[in-house]
Amino acid sequence: MKRTALGLLAAGLICPVAASGGIPGVLGDLIGGKPAAAEFAGTWTASPGSDIDHIVVTVTSSGPARIQVFGRCEARICNWGALPARLRTDNPSSDVVRALAADFNLGFALRHITLHRTAGNALRFYMVTEFTDGSERHDYESAGQLVPAGTPVAAAPSPTAVASAPAPAPVAAPAPAAAPPAAPAPGSGITALNPLNWFSSSKPETPAAGLVAQDNSVPVGVSTAAPVDDCFPVDSGHAYVVNANGNWNVRDFLHVVQSFGPYRAAAEKGLQTIGYYHFDEVCHIGRGATNMTFFRTAGEIPRQTMPGQDCVDVHYDSVVAVKRDDDWKVVDGNRVIFDYGSDQAGAAQAASVIKSLALARQCYYDRANLTASYWLSR
Repeated sequence: MKRTALGLLAAGLICPVAASGGIPGVLGDLIGGKPAAAEFAGTWTASPGSDIDHIVVTVTSSGPARIQVFGRCEARICNWGALPARLRTDNPSSDVVRALAADFNLGFALRHITLHRTAGNALRFYMVTEFTDGSERHDYESAGQLVPAGTPVAAAPSPTAVASAPAPAPVAAPAPAAAPPAAPAPGSGITALNPLNWFSSSKPETPAAGLVAQDNSVPVGVSTAAPVDDCFPVDSGHAYVVNANGNWNVRDFLHVVQSFGPYRAAAEKGLQTIGYYHFDEVCHIGRGATNMTFFRTAGEIPRQTMPGQDCVDVHYDSVVAVKRDDDWKVVDGNRVIFDYGSDQAGAAQAASVIKSLALARQCYYDRANLTASYWLSR
């Protein structure tokens, strides 16, 4: 039987140390329908391969915003229905809407959808699917991008379209074309990295060989772009601390946001920090205890200083992934930031993220637990 948040609170296993004070709710709306959500209004198309085809968000002055979802059901588009949206803001007294959420009961499953605004006139959706049909299928999470309906998407022409195209008018024979550039040779320093994905069973590709060892350290070339797919939304307004089998975690309604092991004080400080910065997304690069985790607010890494925080400056331009003592580590000079063990691709991706996002300060909740941290940008 599932234990409710109130039951856990009565048992002394939940610490209601929210930024706004009082006992955080686990179910229910953060607010009513008062703040404006006009930026979410419109018809939004999902990328191919998603369970969602498109979403319609309706905003009126006489009632709450509504979310209508059209899913991809085998060979057809199916209407999941329209529901009032739950609005999530910066804090309980704010009118700045950060996200819209709704829960759809499809009979065979419950689907919890959250919509976030992102840069470039787009939305990002996060969806949790919980099967209720008694099958042995695993519940799962997914995410994707939504763009305004009618936005052109570049696609390669099909062979049929190419074959049926009218023949071009005769033209003079062109000069011989130059030979195409050769593909990068092995050992050229160009490394193809497969972004880690919590929801995928695929393994990262083997990085290019030919790297030269120096002082027992093997530097890894990292790409300038470091996509991170293992991200999910954080409902900081409903976050709480809970003990599970001796491990202290910060949770919201759907997720373990961050784990702190046996360190309760660190978990309580973590809850305060998440509330202070209004973190609404957490990302992981690997799921090991010594791997990288970072938070974002409205798509950005925060810069401002939280009173009393404990941070270490990082020379992000100098951060590299190296192999030391048979383990792959992310280092800033002689300081080891993360230890990835045998996961070379994970270490390379973490170093790339630190560089590309200009992460200049690594901050700790409690010096007794140095495996849990968050980041601030320059």
